[in-house]
Amino acid sequence: MAVGSTTNNLAKLDAKTNPALNSLKADATNTSNADQAAKRLSDNFDDFMLLLTTQLQNQDPTEPLDTNQFTQQLATLSSVEQAVATNKNLETLISMTQNQQVNNAVGFIGKAVETDGAEAFLDGGKAKLAYDVPAGAAKVTLAVFDQAGKAVYTTDAPKTAGRQVFNWDGTNSFTGQKMADGLYAFGVVARDAKNSEIEGTKTYTIGKVTGVSLDNKEKGMQLTIENAYQVPLEDVLSVYEAEQLTNSPSTNNTNSTGTNNNNQGSGA
Repeated sequence: MAVGSTTNNLAKLDAKTNPALNSLKADATNTSNADQAAKRLSDNFDDFMLLLTTQLQNQDPTEPLDTNQFTQQLATLSSVEQAVATNKNLETLISMTQNQQVNNAVGFIGKAVETDGAEAFLDGGKAKLAYDVPAGAAKVTLAVFDQAGKAVYTTDAPKTAGRQVFNWDGTNSFTGQKMADGLYAFGVVARDAKNSEIEGTKTYTIGKVTGVSLDNKEKGMQLTIENAYQVPLEDVLSVYEAEQLTNSPSTNNTNSTGTNNNNQGSGA
């Protein structure tokens, strides 16, 4: 049996040096697109078998192909096929999960949600600003800012520890004019009896969900709030009917005069 240069050129095409086999392994580890990996597996299968068959045909009779090596290559091919099939199944499961998330998230549209944040949405001259007051506060100041960062409203807010909800009626406390509906930001500063700022004040965004998005799969499902910005679905702290924006489920309601009460004030 002639071996000559053919055998020398083929060298020892084992599981480490067989280029077709290496390509198949690379396909198996690519979980980003199982369909593409399956296509490449099919394309490379013929190359793999050609190299393996040629290796068998041109093996040195005095040093035949190691049976263990042959078995290893076939086992590797089988494992690659299984890996590609597994990746395909995983992608199917992921797609089904994402579709289920979309279906669930659609139910949020039209609902009011509360999340961590400092945005305020003025709609029809009404905006709810939710925040936590830390214990030991002697004075609490609340300020609202327009999108340019300019303060348009400031007031002394209730200093009772716990959750507070302030109803801003859109009045500019500096000019007395009504501000246009839209997106604003707000901040709350609590100070103790020595006028030192107290840490632990938190603010929350309350707004209506106007859409859902899965454009960026790395970020996951996003809820669009008041057509203004997006928050991750997992960041939602509470959900309630949009009509309840005039009666927030939080503990205390405060109108825009800064008086703490259980009824709606001028900003309700």
